[in-house]
Amino acid sequence: MGLINLTLVEFLAIFGPTAAAVVALYLYDRTRRRHLVSTLRFFPKQAQAPVFSRRKKIQQPWSLLLQLVSIALLLLAIAELELGGPGQTSQDHVLILDTSAWMGAADGRGTLFQTAQQRALDYLRAVPSGDRVLLVRADALVTPVTTFTSDHRQLTEAIQNSRAGFTALNLSAAVEFARNAQKLSSTHPGEIVIVSAGRVGADDPERLGALDRSNLRAILFGPEPNDCGIRRLSARRSATDPNEWEVEVGVRNYGASSQRVPVRLSFGGKSSEARTLTVPARGTAETPFRLRAAGQPGTLEAVLEIRDDYRADNRAAVELPGLAALKVQVFTARPTVWRPLLTASPYLQPEFLAPGQYTASGPAGRLVILDGFQPAAPPDADSVLIAPPGPPRKTHVQRWNEQHPITAGLHNKDVQVSRVTILQPAAGETVVAESDNGPVITASQGAHKQVRLGFHPLDEGMENHLAIPLLFANIAQWVSPELFRSSEIRAASPGLIEMETQPGTKADQVQVSAPQNRDLVATLNENRVRLFSNRPGTVRVAVPQHEVVFSLSLPEVGEAHWTAPEGVKRGVPRVAGGGPLHTALWPWLALLGALGLLADWMLYGRFSLFAPAAAASDVHSSAAPPVTPQTVEPQEVRS
Repeated sequence: MGLINLTLVEFLAIFGPTAAAVVALYLYDRTRRRHLVSTLRFFPKQAQAPVFSRRKKIQQPWSLLLQLVSIALLLLAIAELELGGPGQTSQDHVLILDTSAWMGAADGRGTLFQTAQQRALDYLRAVPSGDRVLLVRADALVTPVTTFTSDHRQLTEAIQNSRAGFTALNLSAAVEFARNAQKLSSTHPGEIVIVSAGRVGADDPERLGALDRSNLRAILFGPEPNDCGIRRLSARRSATDPNEWEVEVGVRNYGASSQRVPVRLSFGGKSSEARTLTVPARGTAETPFRLRAAGQPGTLEAVLEIRDDYRADNRAAVELPGLAALKVQVFTARPTVWRPLLTASPYLQPEFLAPGQYTASGPAGRLVILDGFQPAAPPDADSVLIAPPGPPRKTHVQRWNEQHPITAGLHNKDVQVSRVTILQPAAGETVVAESDNGPVITASQGAHKQVRLGFHPLDEGMENHLAIPLLFANIAQWVSPELFRSSEIRAASPGLIEMETQPGTKADQVQVSAPQNRDLVATLNENRVRLFSNRPGTVRVAVPQHEVVFSLSLPEVGEAHWTAPEGVKRGVPRVAGGGPLHTALWPWLALLGALGLLADWMLYGRFSLFAPAAAASDVHSSAAPPVTPQTVEPQEVRS
């Protein structure tokens, strides 16, 4: 027999003052009683009023005893009195249910997760009724589902409502969480029970070996895995041909024997190429593909044409974006001068128009070049304005503003200009380049981006200077950065996401967007971007000159297998009926305490069942000797 919620000292510390207060209330009796007596003329006169001394005594000892017993029963219910032998108090167990991606694999009778649910329910039936259980779902994250509770119906519903996830099992973190939960919330820690197929992360067995195994129980099941799955599908736009994608497919074999795996690649629903990979036991193999998409968007899909225990990782797909070239409208009288510069890049789509065809409005997202004339209304788009030819004046560009994006890579001072107009920067304009006489290139960024040049960049052989193509490439990249940013799309698993960046990348240059999870936080450490997402979706990570789109659609299968070491209990224990008896008495104690207080109120309260009899007794004991009706006038007197 023992108390769960209170110790004996705490119980006595609460019951003692409460009982003393009840006894004091019974001794401190100031109730007024009604007596029927004869009129005052029949009382004899006395010279001095009599002095009465009342000795304090308990008027209703049975009522007091009933109240004290009822209060003691209610306190025992709060303390959760249990019957059992010495040292057999109830315990708090933690049930770790494996909800990793591998639990979706087939095991011949269904899935591994269905087996895990059945084993968890079997363990729950073996737990003594008075013991409490905390249910924890474990994959890459540890998620407590319930508190420590002995409500088996709640625990059963939580187990049945669980589902296999998309990430690998981090078992060491789950065990550490369970042990901390027992330390913080449990007076009598019980077992930490692991219900799993044993597929864990690559580093998990080593971390588990360093943990305390004193109260672990492992309920492991499942055969040796027969599975080959796609672990990598990436597509990078070719640096030499933007209409071509460089594709890599990586396959891992989780089984104990080597396998030949056919890999088929398709784009836009049409089969592209097929190859056969030889994947060693518990090893990986990769193969490259080249895909020509002709600038069109579509779905790139890789499929392993095999039949194994886990079908979810036999297919991977990513969405490849189309190539939308930057539309450039050139209003010039000399289109032949501009054509070699603007047609050299497949990222530009030039259109040459005469100055008389100029209109301020036009298609959205275009770049407008005005060659040597000042329009009445500025264009409603990003623009490059070239000043009309100035007087012959040879000058050199001496200084470049290295802080501005369009000067990236420009440091030379040998750019000689034969005709130049010195510019007067307006409010909000930044000087990009200047000669000894003043600014020759300015830039501004408002509703639209604008660059002004005080000289013609293609006059008198300047088109052959390396600075001019680089300047216009920087202008096009400043206007449309996403077009010139190298793009890569990867199929990945939910969980930890890492990406290498160029040296010198700053944290404010990292942009992360995820429509399905807007609370993602990325960190940059040693030129590596790290973030964590435990749900499927799309995550876009952009840094200067590079962008990677992660399609989190691949389930993550644990690469290692954990077996229970020596000292760890195994299997489901015997049903609690054959073990120590732990009977919870608090519901019955609470009921008896409440019934006791109700009985006291009915028997001894103001409106008790014995009130009429008590009143009759009081009248009989306090009445005067009988008198004739003619000489006695009964009267109420209160004392």
